[in-house]
Amino acid sequence: MNSIAAYSIFALRRFRYFIDNDNIRYLICLTITLVPFGDYILQTNTVYSIWNSLFILILLISVPVSSSKLVTIFQTIISLLMIASHGMSFIIIPFCAYFLFTRPKLLDKIYNGILLLGVLSYIITSVHPIKSQMNLSPKSFIFSLQLLFERVFFEGFFGNILRIDLVKHYPYIPISIGIIIGLTLTGLIYRWRGYLPKPIVEQFIVIGFLIIGLTIIPTITRNLISQKELIMLEPWSSNRYFYIQHMLFIILILELFYFRLMKSSFTTQNHSNHTVIVKITISICVFWIIFLNINHQKIFFGTPIYNGREVIYFLSSLDKHMHNPEKAPQPIKLERGVWSIVYTGYSALPN
Repeated sequence: MNSIAAYSIFALRRFRYFIDNDNIRYLICLTITLVPFGDYILQTNTVYSIWNSLFILILLISVPVSSSKLVTIFQTIISLLMIASHGMSFIIIPFCAYFLFTRPKLLDKIYNGILLLGVLSYIITSVHPIKSQMNLSPKSFIFSLQLLFERVFFEGFFGNILRIDLVKHYPYIPISIGIIIGLTLTGLIYRWRGYLPKPIVEQFIVIGFLIIGLTIIPTITRNLISQKELIMLEPWSSNRYFYIQHMLFIILILELFYFRLMKSSFTTQNHSNHTVIVKITISICVFWIIFLNINHQKIFFGTPIYNGREVIYFLSSLDKHMHNPEKAPQPIKLERGVWSIVYTGYSALPN
């Protein structure tokens, strides 16, 4: 349910602030839905739905609030709940502070002010950093840049499976192409800035900071460099840390080319050439989406075999103990890192 909301929220009329053409926003939502971001866990597991909530929160703060006080109150409550659901919600602090002072409407100022207080309250009362996982070494920062170019820019275009295949055989190709994609996109935004409305330029800046921040912060705070081999070579590993960046990345690309093509349609006299370009672009996008989905069937529709075996073993062992309560139980553990499930048997009943 959360993923459905995340994939469709950009279609709301509120986001006419960025694109007033409803059909284009529907198309962007459809693209986000069809492109295989993340993996099956992010779509089906309630625990990981917090990443969809964080994405929704980011989109909600990016647009002015409704003129309706009732809607704004509801949005504020929902936003506070989403803030309290994710440990990285503090990343919205600079943007809420910016919008607090730049947006003229009183409701916007109240909304962003309340969110700032909510985030600060959440940090003070609820967040307990795991200091042993923190890694502020230069290698960790360098690795975060590698993840930015490989797992965000390259993977955002070509998918996780192709990236892994290339890393195994030609390790420098994904990062090289990722750097080219990042620099090219930055250059196009700068070159085409005259075609972009002010809200879009503002949104692109926010997206840029979010993509960088959402990649660097978990790399450092969760010491991801210690899991480097898994993160770079395991298709099911840590996809959640790049999930939001991929969606923001696609939104940025689609919006950029939409405004560029829309502007050229008014300035180009040869409309037939423009129509051909649009059709070719759409055809390429369709084939690109089909390719990604075919290539990512395993990630979305098949769980790792060893995970299934672990669950079966855990449940069968638990069943044996449940049917023999008098037998001294041994701890049974389903290994899931910090989310591991441990069964130690029945506690002794009081006399």
